[in-house]
Amino acid sequence: MSLNEITRNCYQNGITAKKWLSLCKLFASKNAAHSTPEALQMEMCHSVLALLSSYPGDASLRRYLKTAVEDGFLPLHTFVSSFLLGVRSTELHDADTLDMLCRVALDSYHTSGNQPIGSLVSAGTSSADILTPIQLTLQLLRTASLLPITPLHPLHNSASELLYLLLSCVSDVSTIPTAHAFSFMNEAADALPIIRLPPIVRQNLENILLQLYQNTDDTRLALDTQVVHSQQFAGTGDIIGPSSESDIVSFSLLFQSLLLYRGREYGAGDGPHAVALLVSFHRLSSWNPATFYKQLLHSAINMLAHVNISSSGGAQYLITRAFITGRLPALLAKFEEVEVEGTKSDWRGAMHLAVPSLFQHSVLLQGCEVPLDPHASDSQNSNSSTSRSTSFIGELIHQFSEFGLVEQSFVSTMFPTQANEFHSKIWSEAHDAGLEIKAYLETKFAADSSEDDIAGIVQRILKDPCSHAAFSELILKWFLAQASPLDIEPLDHLCKILQSHPEMIDILSLHIKLSMLASPALALLEDYECDPQTAVSHLGGIVLFLQSILARFNLPAEKLMLGERKLNTAILTSAHVIYRVEELKGPESVSFHSWSKALFDSGSEGIEDGILRSTPPRTLLKLAATLVSSAIQSCSDRKIDKDVLNNGISFFRGPLLNWTLAGIVKMLLLEIQHRRFIAPLHLDVLQQLVTFQPFPKIVLHLSAGAILRLFTQSTPIQLSQTDTFDPTSIRRVALQTLGVSDESTTNTNLSLTSGHSKGHNSARELIQHALTDAATGKAPIIDVERCLLLMPPTQFLPALYSELAAIRQIETPRRIATHILATPRPSSSPPLLPIFLHVTLPTLITSIDKVSPTEQAIATDLLVAIISSALTAALHTEWALVSVCSEQRFVLGQSTTILARRLGGDLRRKAGKSPMSGAIARRLASSQPFVSNFPSFMAEV
Repeated sequence: MSLNEITRNCYQNGITAKKWLSLCKLFASKNAAHSTPEALQMEMCHSVLALLSSYPGDASLRRYLKTAVEDGFLPLHTFVSSFLLGVRSTELHDADTLDMLCRVALDSYHTSGNQPIGSLVSAGTSSADILTPIQLTLQLLRTASLLPITPLHPLHNSASELLYLLLSCVSDVSTIPTAHAFSFMNEAADALPIIRLPPIVRQNLENILLQLYQNTDDTRLALDTQVVHSQQFAGTGDIIGPSSESDIVSFSLLFQSLLLYRGREYGAGDGPHAVALLVSFHRLSSWNPATFYKQLLHSAINMLAHVNISSSGGAQYLITRAFITGRLPALLAKFEEVEVEGTKSDWRGAMHLAVPSLFQHSVLLQGCEVPLDPHASDSQNSNSSTSRSTSFIGELIHQFSEFGLVEQSFVSTMFPTQANEFHSKIWSEAHDAGLEIKAYLETKFAADSSEDDIAGIVQRILKDPCSHAAFSELILKWFLAQASPLDIEPLDHLCKILQSHPEMIDILSLHIKLSMLASPALALLEDYECDPQTAVSHLGGIVLFLQSILARFNLPAEKLMLGERKLNTAILTSAHVIYRVEELKGPESVSFHSWSKALFDSGSEGIEDGILRSTPPRTLLKLAATLVSSAIQSCSDRKIDKDVLNNGISFFRGPLLNWTLAGIVKMLLLEIQHRRFIAPLHLDVLQQLVTFQPFPKIVLHLSAGAILRLFTQSTPIQLSQTDTFDPTSIRRVALQTLGVSDESTTNTNLSLTSGHSKGHNSARELIQHALTDAATGKAPIIDVERCLLLMPPTQFLPALYSELAAIRQIETPRRIATHILATPRPSSSPPLLPIFLHVTLPTLITSIDKVSPTEQAIATDLLVAIISSALTAALHTEWALVSVCSEQRFVLGQSTTILARRLGGDLRRKAGKSPMSGAIARRLASSQPFVSNFPSFMAEV
């Protein structure tokens, strides 16, 4: 007779738990010579688990286990190990049963009064061995997320508590072998996006993951090499590596890039280029359509679920959700048009398979919904831009149906609740009014609409991504149609609405390139030669709008064209320049002296219409900073008194001239910095302008950062030379503009005195943050343009490689490096792939040649993966731009053919003296896919 038979017979005959335990002890004593105590204990535990698969949640079997554990014959740590191994079987996947097993372990632990390390885990267990039950508990939580929730048996809570206690047993991660650490990190990375953990449990788990990532002890380099080769580079196969079907890193980086550069080239609003990036990524991934869409949707909801709502007041959540439900379906519809042509792929069927897979990620879907604020009043919740007005999944499925990505019959059959309950509010309002959506919106933004009416429709549009495309098309139509010098008031009205609601510009940036709005408005400014005061005031609103979007979205480097006409943004971006009066010629010289006399002459009678008529607004914008600077110098030289100066400055605070203030304020800040604060008149004029109410909010937004960088909390002693200047008042205005109420929360990086090395650390932190997010199952983000502001490419790329190499892994670094090197960005950002291959790589090879052979092998694996993947991605991007956009241009700096040929030649020339060069060349040449894509490389090798 076996323990299985003893347990089955006792249970079926109603034998009590104590009698059953006695029989088990008797059996153990008679078989002690043939089996170890630990093996007998595990066999006894498994005999009960086997019955639980047939009798889920049975109370008698629970008593069997609890009695054995309390007696001590079945040690608690043995029971925990046995049941965690047992629940991997689908036969035990019952919520009541699994919760019961967790409660037996937890109740016994709490009753014992011992520490977790001596009860749940046997004393003396190494940290490496403790990772095994933690991994099994993560698998248990993944199982719990798929099972129905039972109120009487909260499995999720019990499993989370068990995980918390097991995590507390991990003490020294440096002793964990690398292979075991990789296995654990991969398990955690797969589980974290799916499971919902209490904050303290998630924090403890992420801390352990971060320690594992940072732990790169040289004594384990040999094992690192073995792991890397076994994972990635076995034999002479494809060195690009497997396209993991659980990869959310690549799609997340692509989506974050579309959001970061929205409204610009290669952003979400640049439809053709955004579609080309999707096409390029699909062809690079080699995923079938169903896998492609599953990974895409999983990455999208992961990105939205992990948005930190509190950090931005909900603005980031709003724009991310608007991208996923309001913009992404339209891009996918265009993507399918390209990919379906000439192929037999069933993209419709693929989406029908992918959409139901979303419900496997129930925790992420819950995170995509923003709940009402429980501490806010009903009216506040109803007006909040982040309050939940519709179901995210209902909204997404509706949009997929509207754009033809799924069949309506599929929606009605699979999701009858969402199909029947979801309704776009704006479309419903338009239908009730008997109007098309664009006509309905046009009535709401009419010139005679009140501010309250406009504010109301704006809030409803913001919460309704289904209306965003129609709204964007309408705004673009208005800009193109109304940008006429003969009647600028409608365009000024529209610009002021957008200035008052910057969230609307964010929505527009997802659907159109903002240069399409800037171009007609800038052309109007260049051409405007008309009427005096009223017209100039209206034009001022357009100028402020242009300055706002040019600065906020970094548009000056964009190619602004209107038809065949090339436009120059210098008229706006150089408004702070001070010109020498003697250098001004012709009409500009006449205008300068006329305005100087009108503004800063004690005998002046004010600004006459004749001066306005004779001065084109672009000229006045150009001369404004020079006029103020010249007047300050005249006052300093005692040619005019201070009252005359202040009286002239007061004109710039009114609507007639306040549209020139952005350049004037920037000029004052630069002059104060240049003069090391020994500039009392500049300081007084700055204070007089900035603290005056009402001051144009757009100008404050453009200037706030520079003000805080210049006037730090440790104000220079030279400021005491002026009795009227108060740096605190200017800082207060700037902080309020940025939405910062507490002075202590300001970022010290705003200081102009911060060292250069601090910028380097900040760029490294951006890379480290992306790696940590990827390791913990979150959607990583890395703002490459911001990194390149903090350090030049020749320093950023070595820093990038250093951080990627530090984690001793291939896949995540390869994906991040490929995104950074091979994803096109706006033309203001330098292409990084040629710099990496021709400048950074030779330097890296030289330094790696000096290290041990073991470390050289690891570096070779990583560099070969990055080079191959980045070049292949760049090649697919070139092809996609040709097929989607009919563009034959080298957006990454050079043709991939030329890059590969030069790389092959460089490696061949250095192979004799450099082991690394020879190793990289041989590994690349051994890859059939790489050789097929880049025959020019082989021609040089």
